[in-house]
Amino acid sequence: MGKGRLSIATQSAMKEFLKLIVRFTISIRRFQMKLQEIKTIAKAKGIKTVNMKKPELIRTIQRSEGNFDCYGSAISGFCNQSTCLWRKDCLEFSKSY
Repeated sequence: MGKGRLSIATQSAMKEFLKLIVRFTISIRRFQMKLQEIKTIAKAKGIKTVNMKKPELIRTIQRSEGNFDCYGSAISGFCNQSTCLWRKDCLEFSKSY
């Protein structure tokens, strides 16, 4: 391993830790996430965020997690994904359409 490089195990542990921190922060704040926060999550998952708008970025993250990529589709105001990280933000976003 080269100088300044982290092992794959350490990188993986850091990504999981970041994911926990982000989820904790979101649960405390209870309001829409800023684009930079979403990009931080995406980057931790190895997703390139260049030229992606918020809905597209969130849907890409949802797919990478093996979830439905349904962000912004709750146009009727109904969402059955009660444990979704993006639920509150999604419902607010969906109201605008």
